[in-house]
Amino acid sequence: MGETGPRELTVRKQLVLLGAIALLLAGLFYWRWQAIRPPGPFLEDLKTSGVVLHVQLAGDLVTPGVYELPPGATLEDLLTAGEYRGDVTLLPDLWRAFPVVDGAMFEVFRGPGGEVEVQRRAMSGQALMLFFSRIDLNAAGAKDLEALPGVGEKTAEAIVRHREAHGPFRTVDDLLEVRGVGRRTVERLRALVKVGSSMD
Repeated sequence: MGETGPRELTVRKQLVLLGAIALLLAGLFYWRWQAIRPPGPFLEDLKTSGVVLHVQLAGDLVTPGVYELPPGATLEDLLTAGEYRGDVTLLPDLWRAFPVVDGAMFEVFRGPGGEVEVQRRAMSGQALMLFFSRIDLNAAGAKDLEALPGVGEKTAEAIVRHREAHGPFRTVDDLLEVRGVGRRTVERLRALVKVGSSMD
């Protein structure tokens, strides 16, 4: 049996390298297809299963906060929940149909030329902490409250001012006494906040 020459070894290395590149490209193509394909029947079933995604929304064109959405929800669903201040139909179809995932954060803002820009990153650690322990309305600062769904900077500051002026909240429903907080916001926050050791 003859010995393997240097040229044959080089060819083998090249074939192995080409095979690895082909596998990598196939994996990237599959990931890309998974990201943009519409939800299948399995995801449609999950929408009624009680499972929720927690997704953070930020930027100057939306109501910032952390929103609960069903699996299979898209960025368009998130923008609707976040009261997007613009025409969602003007966003590229790829972004509108982009599936949101648990723990993701999307920032939507107007670029220097007036165009709408979207950036995706991981949810802030501060926001993630909300889902390990309910936030205490009588201990949280304004920055902590801003991570709650439907609570922007002004509303968070109003909650803190109300607490300082009128004393601790006794129940979650006391938030209705805060200027700018309505019943819809209170119901959205009920499962995420507490008053002292009480959950309501």
